[in-house]
Amino acid sequence: MHPLLISLANIDAGVRMKATSHAFALIAYLPIVKFVDVTDHEQSILKARLFHLCLDKVLGPLKTAEATGEVMSDSLGHNRIVHTPLAVYIADYPEQQLVSCVAGSQSPVTTANLSQFGDGSTHPLRTRHITLSAIKGSISRVHPYPPQSARALEPYWRVCQSLGLNGVVKPFWEDWGAACPSIFLTHDPLHGLHKFFWDHLVKWAINIMTGPELDTRLKVLQPRVGVKHWPNGVSKLKQVTGREYRELQKVFIASINGAVDPPVMRAL
Repeated sequence: MHPLLISLANIDAGVRMKATSHAFALIAYLPIVKFVDVTDHEQSILKARLFHLCLDKVLGPLKTAEATGEVMSDSLGHNRIVHTPLAVYIADYPEQQLVSCVAGSQSPVTTANLSQFGDGSTHPLRTRHITLSAIKGSISRVHPYPPQSARALEPYWRVCQSLGLNGVVKPFWEDWGAACPSIFLTHDPLHGLHKFFWDHLVKWAINIMTGPELDTRLKVLQPRVGVKHWPNGVSKLKQVTGREYRELQKVFIASINGAVDPPVMRAL
């Protein structure tokens, strides 16, 4: 099962991310299922639809409160009419694509596709209007709920792929005020920044200057309070935590200085 947690957007991030603060509340466990007697394409469509259906049911009261308001007491005991818009949805990249109802080759927040990633151009945001219009267009071409038969969803899957969709007909955020995935989906720092640093920048440096050279430079750094020391280097590490990513970033540029060409230094 996949836990679904909820928190308030006005809690400081440093407080919210501490487990001892109990700033997140568990509101549901989402099922992880495997449908039988369907193709892989149908499997992906049905799983995506089930995900959005579950969120639609669980988050229904928050949608109502967003529209009409709910009387709640503040920290001083005063009654307030509170509205609950969807401010932020924290998820990794695959789940962001699932939430925004796009196919695996599409950006969840812009209109760029896989072939356009890294082209240096600024692409328009993938607004709710763009996504909902595309879904409406797919429904007008092929029925999204065909009669029960072998490979019944395959025609609809092909249409969705041509439009960059994942086959969801009713996104859970469709009737949640003005909720727009291009706004409420946030960047994933762990995978998009820290793991990217390890998987690419560190590996590039190792390929250029060799692992033993990088390890030697890290080993000879003067140990300091508040900064992690690397007595065994990093080139042989198999598992690295998010904290270790951040600690290595503090000394990485200084450690490779002189071992790589100036253009490489500027790029890194």
